Amino acid sequence: MLKVRGLKMTNSKEYPYAASVYIGRFQPFHNGHLNSIKSALQKSHRLILVLGGAYLSPSIRGPWSIEERIQMIKTCLTKQQLNRIDFVYVRDRLYCEQLWIQNVKGEVAKLIDTNLPIAIIGHEKDSSSYYLKVFPQWFFLETGNFKGINATDIRKAYFLSENLKSAYDKTPKPISNWLKNYRKKNAFKIIKEKYNYIQKMLSNTKLNMNNDVFNVFIICNNYVLLLKSKQTLRKHLFSMPEIEELNQNDPKNSILSEIIFKNSSIKLNFELLNHRIFDYSGRYPIGVQKSNTFYFKLNHENLPVVLPGKNSEHVEWILLDDIHLLENQIYSDHFQIMSWFLNTTSS
Repeated sequence: MLKVRGLKMTNSKEYPYAASVYIGRFQPFHNGHLNSIKSALQKSHRLILVLGGAYLSPSIRGPWSIEERIQMIKTCLTKQQLNRIDFVYVRDRLYCEQLWIQNVKGEVAKLIDTNLPIAIIGHEKDSSSYYLKVFPQWFFLETGNFKGINATDIRKAYFLSENLKSAYDKTPKPISNWLKNYRKKNAFKIIKEKYNYIQKMLSNTKLNMNNDVFNVFIICNNYVLLLKSKQTLRKHLFSMPEIEELNQNDPKNSILSEIIFKNSSIKLNFELLNHRIFDYSGRYPIGVQKSNTFYFKLNHENLPVVLPGKNSEHVEWILLDDIHLLENQIYSDHFQIMSWFLNTTSS
């Protein structure tokens, strides 16, 4: 009898693999995903679904939370199928790929003896499928591109109300019903606003598609300075101050459009701790945008009182130890940028 960690397999059928690993974002779960799951269950005793992008804030690339996605997937599967499926989820590690690989391997190892034959399933569609090649210890099973369906097109049609029937037809019936109900929620309206903004920007022929920015990561007395911007893509989310130009010698005045120090006459000592350019290709949905981020320590006895600048609606000092509690409310890759600095810089 095949021994799967924590489980007893009573089914006498022999499978080529003890388990298959299926990594995806499932935003949303569609007919191609369902076809891949059925195929994997024909070849494996068990299927481990690894959901990526855990704890990210809602965006056009990932509107739905881990809980929502798992709920969606479960509505499409039979009890017998669910009895053979494990759900796990991992954070994206955009600037530390090795940690992401270790995380996936660790979650799989918690469920099955990794000395047994394991397969990873998926379709090598483009550069975003690179992860299929970073687990050489697992057999690779190509699932193919089921009827040309992809989640990106479904999301675009759904949020822009372009041929909704086509979008629904590409998802299992329980998912299309779920999506129809979701349109009534405020969360749908927020993402739709972002989609409309992006479409408007992309239609501007004069738009500079290489719109790099400066971000400022400021800590003071173990607090970090974050804001909520009026800008459409960052609205409702915490982010670092983001500006077009930065004077390293005078960061206080450089960020006045985002943050105002109430006591303008106060003398502030900014100490530059680190600096890096962050260039994950999916960090910005309009063209290419690199973040030239500067990490400053503000040496001051007390936290200076701060007010929103003209481009912000809220600013706040947040305890460093608590920013992980806000991870799903932080814009784009800003949480991962801050984490990278905190993990690599001694302050």
